[in-house]
Amino acid sequence: MRYNAMIISFIFLIICSGPLMVMGQTIPGDSSHYGSGDIFINPYVDEGNEPGFLQILKWFWERKSPDTDDSTIAVTVSRETPNLTQVFNPNDSLLQVTWIGHSTFLVQLDGVNFLTDPIFSERSSPIKWIGPKRMTPPAIPIDALPPVDFVLISHNHYDHLDLPTVHALGNNSKWFVPLGVKIFLESEGITNVEELDWWSQVTIGRLKIFCTPNQHFSGRTPFDRNECLWASWAIISPNQRVWFAGDTGYNSFQFKEIGGKFGPFDLALIPIGAYDPEWIMRDHHVNPFEAVGVHTDVRSKFSIGMHWGTFTLTDEPIGEPPRLLKEAVRAAALDSASFVTVPQGRTILIR
Repeated sequence: MRYNAMIISFIFLIICSGPLMVMGQTIPGDSSHYGSGDIFINPYVDEGNEPGFLQILKWFWERKSPDTDDSTIAVTVSRETPNLTQVFNPNDSLLQVTWIGHSTFLVQLDGVNFLTDPIFSERSSPIKWIGPKRMTPPAIPIDALPPVDFVLISHNHYDHLDLPTVHALGNNSKWFVPLGVKIFLESEGITNVEELDWWSQVTIGRLKIFCTPNQHFSGRTPFDRNECLWASWAIISPNQRVWFAGDTGYNSFQFKEIGGKFGPFDLALIPIGAYDPEWIMRDHHVNPFEAVGVHTDVRSKFSIGMHWGTFTLTDEPIGEPPRLLKEAVRAAALDSASFVTVPQGRTILIR
Protein backbone atom coordinates (compact mmCIF):
# COMPACT_ATOMS: atom_id res chain seq x y z
CA MET A 1 0.00 0.00 0.00
CA ARG A 2 2.79 2.46 0.94
CA TYR A 3 4.64 1.61 -2.31
CA ASN A 4 1.58 2.33 -4.45
CA ALA A 5 0.86 5.54 -2.55
CA MET A 6 4.43 6.73 -3.06
CA ILE A 7 4.30 6.04 -6.79
CA ILE A 8 1.00 7.89 -7.14
CA SER A 9 2.23 10.78 -5.00
CA PHE A 10 5.46 11.06 -6.95
CA ILE A 11 3.56 11.23 -10.23
CA PHE A 12 1.51 13.99 -8.65
CA LEU A 13 4.69 15.79 -7.55
CA ILE A 14 6.01 15.79 -11.10
CA ILE A 15 2.72 17.04 -12.50
CA CYS A 16 1.97 19.69 -9.92
CA SER A 17 5.06 20.91 -8.17
CA GLY A 18 8.17 20.34 -10.20
CA PRO A 19 7.66 20.32 -13.94
CA LEU A 20 10.88 19.23 -15.60
CA MET A 21 10.40 20.19 -19.24
CA VAL A 22 9.34 23.37 -20.99
CA MET A 23 7.30 23.97 -24.11
CA GLY A 24 7.55 27.56 -25.32
CA GLN A 25 4.53 29.78 -25.87
CA THR A 26 4.06 33.44 -26.60
CA ILE A 27 4.00 35.39 -23.36
CA PRO A 28 1.55 38.30 -23.38
CA GLY A 29 2.63 41.74 -22.35
CA ASP A 30 6.06 43.29 -22.23
CA SER A 31 7.95 41.84 -19.29
CA SER A 32 11.63 42.28 -18.48
CA HIS A 33 11.77 39.24 -16.21
CA TYR A 34 11.81 36.35 -18.61
CA GLY A 35 14.67 34.62 -20.34
CA SER A 36 15.28 32.46 -23.37
CA GLY A 37 12.62 30.01 -24.50
CA ASP A 38 9.75 32.34 -23.57
CA ILE A 39 9.78 31.49 -19.87
CA PHE A 40 9.76 33.75 -16.84
CA ILE A 41 12.74 33.87 -14.49
CA ASN A 42 13.51 34.89 -10.92
CA PRO A 43 15.99 37.79 -11.04
CA TYR A 44 17.71 36.74 -7.79
CA VAL A 45 17.88 32.95 -8.25
CA ASP A 46 20.58 30.94 -10.02
CA GLU A 47 18.19 28.44 -11.59
CA GLY A 48 21.13 26.34 -12.77
CA ASN A 49 21.70 25.29 -9.16
CA GLU A 50 18.19 23.93 -8.61
CA PRO A 51 17.89 20.24 -7.59
CA GLY A 52 17.75 17.78 -10.46
CA PHE A 53 15.25 15.04 -11.17
CA LEU A 54 17.27 12.26 -9.50
CA GLN A 55 17.82 14.32 -6.34
CA ILE A 56 14.10 15.03 -6.04
CA LEU A 57 13.29 11.37 -6.71
CA LYS A 58 15.70 10.30 -3.94
CA TRP A 59 14.15 12.75 -1.47
CA PHE A 60 10.64 11.68 -2.33
CA TRP A 61 11.43 7.99 -2.05
CA GLU A 62 13.13 8.36 1.34
CA ARG A 63 10.91 11.03 2.89
CA LYS A 64 8.76 10.45 5.94
CA SER A 65 5.48 12.31 5.81
CA PRO A 66 4.55 14.27 8.96
CA ASP A 67 2.00 12.73 11.31
CA THR A 68 -1.44 13.70 10.01
CA ASP A 69 -3.78 11.67 12.20
CA ASP A 70 -6.85 13.41 13.58
CA SER A 71 -5.48 13.81 17.10
CA THR A 72 -2.29 15.50 15.86
CA ILE A 73 -4.25 17.86 13.63
CA ALA A 74 -6.64 18.77 16.44
CA VAL A 75 -3.75 19.71 18.72
CA THR A 76 -1.64 21.63 16.20
CA VAL A 77 -4.20 23.38 13.96
CA SER A 78 -6.59 25.65 15.83
CA ARG A 79 -10.07 26.17 14.41
CA GLU A 80 -13.11 28.08 15.50
CA THR A 81 -16.65 28.54 14.25
CA PRO A 82 -16.69 31.64 12.02
CA ASN A 83 -18.83 34.57 13.02
CA LEU A 84 -20.95 34.79 9.87
CA THR A 85 -22.89 37.75 11.20
CA GLN A 86 -19.63 39.68 11.35
CA VAL A 87 -18.56 38.34 7.94
CA PHE A 88 -21.82 39.40 6.28
CA ASN A 89 -22.01 42.76 8.05
CA PRO A 90 -18.50 44.22 8.01
CA ASN A 91 -17.78 47.74 9.15
CA ASP A 92 -16.73 49.42 5.90
CA SER A 93 -14.45 51.80 7.79
CA LEU A 94 -12.38 48.89 9.16
CA LEU A 95 -10.19 46.24 7.57
CA GLN A 96 -11.48 42.74 8.26
CA VAL A 97 -9.80 39.43 7.42
CA THR A 98 -10.84 35.78 7.90
CA TRP A 99 -8.48 32.82 7.42
CA ILE A 100 -10.31 30.09 5.51
CA GLY A 101 -7.25 27.82 5.24
CA HIS A 102 -3.92 27.43 3.40
CA SER A 103 -3.40 30.72 1.48
CA THR A 104 -7.11 31.48 1.26
CA PHE A 105 -8.35 34.57 3.10
CA LEU A 106 -11.54 36.55 2.83
CA VAL A 107 -10.48 40.19 3.06
CA GLN A 108 -13.09 42.91 3.50
CA LEU A 109 -11.92 46.45 2.91
CA ASP A 110 -13.74 49.68 2.10
CA GLY A 111 -16.98 47.88 1.25
CA VAL A 112 -15.27 45.35 -1.05
CA ASN A 113 -14.91 41.59 -0.47
CA PHE A 114 -12.03 39.69 -2.04
CA LEU A 115 -10.40 36.27 -1.80
CA THR A 116 -6.74 35.33 -2.03
CA ASP A 117 -5.71 32.11 -3.84
CA PRO A 118 -9.02 30.37 -3.07
CA ILE A 119 -9.02 26.59 -2.77
CA PHE A 120 -12.12 24.90 -1.35
CA SER A 121 -11.53 21.43 -2.82
CA GLU A 122 -10.76 18.34 -0.75
CA ARG A 123 -7.51 17.78 -2.64
CA SER A 124 -4.87 19.99 -4.21
CA SER A 125 -4.62 17.96 -7.39
CA PRO A 126 -5.69 17.68 -11.02
CA ILE A 127 -7.26 14.32 -10.10
CA LYS A 128 -10.02 14.02 -7.47
CA TRP A 129 -8.81 10.79 -5.89
CA ILE A 130 -5.04 11.37 -5.52
CA GLY A 131 -2.74 14.14 -4.42
CA PRO A 132 -2.47 16.13 -1.17
CA LYS A 133 -5.69 15.90 0.83
CA ARG A 134 -6.97 18.58 3.17
CA MET A 135 -6.28 17.99 6.84
CA THR A 136 -8.95 20.54 7.71
CA PRO A 137 -12.05 21.60 5.76
CA PRO A 138 -12.47 25.22 4.64
CA ALA A 139 -13.42 27.32 7.64
CA ILE A 140 -16.27 28.84 5.60
CA PRO A 141 -17.81 26.69 2.84
CA ILE A 142 -17.75 28.34 -0.54
CA ASP A 143 -21.55 28.49 -0.71
CA ALA A 144 -21.64 30.32 2.65
CA LEU A 145 -19.44 33.23 1.56
CA PRO A 146 -20.73 36.75 1.08
CA PRO A 147 -20.58 38.04 -2.52
CA VAL A 148 -16.96 38.06 -3.72
CA ASP A 149 -16.11 41.18 -5.69
CA PHE A 150 -12.72 40.00 -6.89
CA VAL A 151 -10.15 37.25 -6.56
CA LEU A 152 -6.35 37.56 -6.43
CA ILE A 153 -4.31 34.67 -7.85
CA SER A 154 -0.58 34.55 -7.10
CA HIS A 155 0.35 31.72 -9.51
CA ASN A 156 -1.06 28.64 -11.20
CA HIS A 157 -0.05 25.75 -8.91
CA TYR A 158 -2.92 23.48 -7.92
CA ASP A 159 -2.99 24.59 -4.28
CA HIS A 160 -3.37 28.23 -5.38
CA LEU A 161 -5.44 28.01 -8.57
CA ASP A 162 -8.10 25.37 -7.96
CA LEU A 163 -10.41 24.64 -10.90
CA PRO A 164 -13.50 23.48 -8.97
CA THR A 165 -13.27 26.70 -6.96
CA VAL A 166 -12.78 28.73 -10.14
CA HIS A 167 -15.92 27.22 -11.65
CA ALA A 168 -17.92 27.72 -8.45
CA LEU A 169 -17.06 31.43 -8.27
CA GLY A 170 -17.27 31.87 -12.04
CA ASN A 171 -17.68 35.21 -13.73
CA ASN A 172 -19.58 36.76 -10.84
CA SER A 173 -16.19 37.73 -9.43
CA LYS A 174 -13.44 39.67 -11.15
CA TRP A 175 -10.17 37.69 -11.40
CA PHE A 176 -6.78 39.41 -11.19
CA VAL A 177 -3.94 37.16 -12.32
CA PRO A 178 -0.25 37.40 -13.31
CA LEU A 179 0.85 37.29 -16.95
CA GLY A 180 0.04 34.05 -18.79
CA VAL A 181 -2.79 32.87 -16.52
CA LYS A 182 -5.63 34.65 -18.31
CA ILE A 183 -5.63 32.35 -21.34
CA PHE A 184 -5.95 29.32 -19.06
CA LEU A 185 -8.95 30.79 -17.22
CA GLU A 186 -10.56 31.78 -20.50
CA SER A 187 -10.24 28.19 -21.69
CA GLU A 188 -12.31 27.26 -18.62
CA GLY A 189 -15.03 29.78 -19.46
CA ILE A 190 -13.85 32.52 -17.11
CA THR A 191 -13.83 35.76 -19.07
CA ASN A 192 -14.03 38.32 -16.25
CA VAL A 193 -10.23 38.32 -15.99
CA GLU A 194 -7.55 40.99 -15.93
CA GLU A 195 -3.91 40.03 -16.36
CA LEU A 196 -1.09 42.10 -14.88
CA ASP A 197 2.68 42.27 -15.00
CA TRP A 198 4.82 43.16 -11.97
CA TRP A 199 4.31 46.79 -10.93
CA SER A 200 1.14 47.15 -13.04
CA GLN A 201 -2.00 48.45 -11.37
CA VAL A 202 -5.79 48.50 -11.71
CA THR A 203 -8.53 50.28 -9.80
CA ILE A 204 -11.75 48.75 -8.46
CA GLY A 205 -13.99 51.09 -6.52
CA ARG A 206 -11.74 53.14 -4.26
CA LEU A 207 -9.10 50.39 -4.15
CA LYS A 208 -5.86 50.42 -6.10
CA ILE A 209 -4.49 46.94 -6.80
CA PHE A 210 -0.82 46.53 -7.64
CA CYS A 211 0.77 43.36 -8.98
CA THR A 212 4.07 43.12 -7.11
CA PRO A 213 7.05 40.74 -7.39
CA ASN A 214 7.89 37.65 -5.40
CA GLN A 215 10.17 34.63 -5.93
CA HIS A 216 8.55 31.39 -7.02
CA PHE A 217 7.78 29.35 -10.16
CA SER A 218 4.75 28.15 -12.11
CA GLY A 219 3.42 25.09 -13.93
CA ARG A 220 0.46 22.73 -14.03
CA THR A 221 1.90 19.99 -16.27
CA PRO A 222 5.35 18.54 -17.02
CA PHE A 223 5.50 20.81 -20.07
CA ASP A 224 4.76 24.36 -18.95
CA ARG A 225 7.24 25.29 -16.23
CA ASN A 226 7.50 29.05 -15.81
CA GLU A 227 5.39 29.90 -18.86
CA CYS A 228 3.18 31.95 -16.52
CA LEU A 229 4.32 34.63 -14.11
CA TRP A 230 4.00 34.47 -10.30
CA ALA A 231 3.25 37.50 -8.14
CA SER A 232 2.31 39.05 -4.85
CA TRP A 233 -0.37 41.74 -4.55
CA ALA A 234 -0.70 45.12 -2.82
CA ILE A 235 -4.21 46.44 -2.20
CA ILE A 236 -4.42 50.07 -1.19
CA SER A 237 -7.49 51.97 0.00
CA PRO A 238 -7.59 55.64 1.00
CA ASN A 239 -7.07 54.58 4.63
CA GLN A 240 -5.47 51.12 4.79
CA ARG A 241 -2.98 48.93 2.97
CA VAL A 242 -2.87 45.14 2.53
CA TRP A 243 -0.18 42.93 1.00
CA PHE A 244 -0.64 39.29 -0.01
CA ALA A 245 2.70 37.53 -0.51
CA GLY A 246 1.50 34.48 -2.45
CA ASP A 247 4.09 31.69 -2.48
CA THR A 248 7.66 32.92 -2.30
CA GLY A 249 11.27 32.33 -1.48
CA TYR A 250 13.30 35.04 0.19
CA ASN A 251 15.34 37.86 -1.24
CA SER A 252 15.53 41.22 0.44
CA PHE A 253 15.72 43.20 -2.81
CA GLN A 254 12.16 42.68 -4.03
CA PHE A 255 10.52 42.93 -0.63
CA LYS A 256 12.35 46.09 0.39
CA GLU A 257 11.34 47.62 -2.93
CA ILE A 258 7.69 46.73 -2.26
CA GLY A 259 7.92 48.18 1.24
CA GLY A 260 9.55 51.32 -0.10
CA LYS A 261 6.92 51.85 -2.79
CA PHE A 262 3.75 50.86 -0.96
CA GLY A 263 4.46 50.36 2.74
CA PRO A 264 3.87 50.50 5.55
CA PHE A 265 1.12 47.88 5.34
CA ASP A 266 -1.64 47.55 7.91
CA LEU A 267 -1.89 43.83 7.10
CA ALA A 268 0.44 41.39 5.35
CA LEU A 269 -0.42 37.75 4.61
CA ILE A 270 2.87 35.84 4.52
CA PRO A 271 3.60 32.10 4.06
CA ILE A 272 5.41 30.28 6.87
CA GLY A 273 5.17 26.61 5.78
CA ALA A 274 6.41 24.13 3.13
CA TYR A 275 10.14 24.78 3.67
CA ASP A 276 11.61 21.35 4.53
CA PRO A 277 13.87 19.99 3.06
CA GLU A 278 15.63 23.32 2.74
CA TRP A 279 17.91 22.17 -0.09
CA ILE A 280 14.87 21.73 -2.34
CA MET A 281 12.53 24.43 -1.08
CA ARG A 282 14.84 27.34 -0.20
CA ASP A 283 14.49 29.32 -3.44
CA HIS A 284 10.70 29.06 -3.64
CA HIS A 285 9.33 28.92 -0.07
CA VAL A 286 10.27 30.85 3.06
CA ASN A 287 10.76 29.33 6.49
CA PRO A 288 9.38 31.22 9.52
CA PHE A 289 12.66 33.08 10.11
CA GLU A 290 12.74 34.25 6.49
CA ALA A 291 9.04 35.12 6.74
CA VAL A 292 9.91 37.54 9.55
CA GLY A 293 12.48 39.05 7.17
CA VAL A 294 9.72 39.53 4.60
CA HIS A 295 7.48 41.11 7.25
CA THR A 296 10.25 43.58 8.14
CA ASP A 297 11.26 44.32 4.53
CA VAL A 298 7.74 45.19 3.35
CA ARG A 299 7.22 47.33 6.48
CA SER A 300 4.20 45.44 7.76
CA LYS A 301 2.59 46.64 10.98
CA PHE A 302 0.71 43.36 11.43
CA SER A 303 1.18 40.04 9.62
CA ILE A 304 -0.63 36.69 9.63
CA GLY A 305 1.18 33.45 8.81
CA MET A 306 -0.41 31.28 6.10
CA HIS A 307 0.42 28.28 3.88
CA TRP A 308 0.46 25.80 6.75
CA GLY A 309 -2.00 23.56 8.60
CA THR A 310 -4.17 22.64 5.59
CA PHE A 311 -2.22 20.44 3.16
CA THR A 312 0.83 18.28 3.88
CA LEU A 313 3.18 19.36 1.09
CA THR A 314 6.65 18.97 2.62
CA ASP A 315 8.51 17.34 5.52
CA GLU A 316 8.26 19.70 8.50
CA PRO A 317 5.92 18.62 11.34
CA ILE A 318 2.45 20.14 11.09
CA GLY A 319 2.82 22.27 14.20
CA GLU A 320 6.37 23.45 13.57
CA PRO A 321 5.73 26.60 11.47
CA PRO A 322 3.76 28.51 14.14
CA ARG A 323 6.19 27.41 16.86
CA LEU A 324 9.21 28.58 14.85
CA LEU A 325 7.40 31.79 13.94
CA LYS A 326 7.19 32.71 17.63
CA GLU A 327 10.91 32.00 17.98
CA ALA A 328 11.70 34.07 14.90
CA VAL A 329 9.64 37.04 16.09
CA ARG A 330 11.36 36.88 19.47
CA ALA A 331 14.82 36.58 17.87
CA ALA A 332 14.12 39.66 15.74
CA ALA A 333 13.11 41.60 18.88
CA LEU A 334 9.68 42.36 17.40
CA ASP A 335 6.45 42.87 19.29
CA SER A 336 5.01 39.36 19.74
CA ALA A 337 1.64 40.61 18.41
CA SER A 338 3.10 41.99 15.18
CA PHE A 339 3.33 38.65 13.32
CA VAL A 340 1.05 35.84 14.44
CA THR A 341 -0.89 32.77 13.39
CA VAL A 342 -4.65 32.67 13.91
CA PRO A 343 -7.22 29.89 14.14
CA GLN A 344 -8.91 28.91 10.90
CA GLY A 345 -12.28 30.63 10.87
CA ARG A 346 -11.33 33.59 13.03
CA THR A 347 -12.14 37.08 11.76
CA ILE A 348 -9.65 39.79 12.72
CA LEU A 349 -10.55 43.49 12.77
CA ILE A 350 -7.68 45.85 12.03
CA ARG A 351 -8.38 49.42 13.12
